[in-house]
Amino acid sequence: MDETLELMPWSHVLATKLGARLTEVRKNDICAWLRPDGKNQVVVKYFNENGAMVPIRLHTVLISTQNDEIVTIDEIALDLKEHLIKSNILYYDLMMMMMMTVKTALLLL
Repeated sequence: MDETLELMPWSHVLATKLGARLTEVRKNDICAWLRPDGKNQVVVKYFNENGAMVPIRLHTVLISTQNDEIVTIDEIALDLKEHLIKSNILYYDLMMMMMMTVKTALLLL
């Protein structure tokens, strides 16, 4: 697979990075309400290009984690977007778009 620099499917790389970042945010008390046993799932939409499955967009990001009783759903959503989504998904989304642009340019040559 050549979807990413890691030579792994894009969804796998994003899910791995999200899991690592979730652990980092919890252990460093960035979100003090986080508890162990977080999980995530990343779904990518693909396009069949002459038999090769090419990722075309990020479809779904699901993050599930245990939390303190006192935190609200709105706080959870805000913190996860700020400390996980922005730091991981946007970076890899932009990287993926750049890689696809280069591949398309090469095909046109």
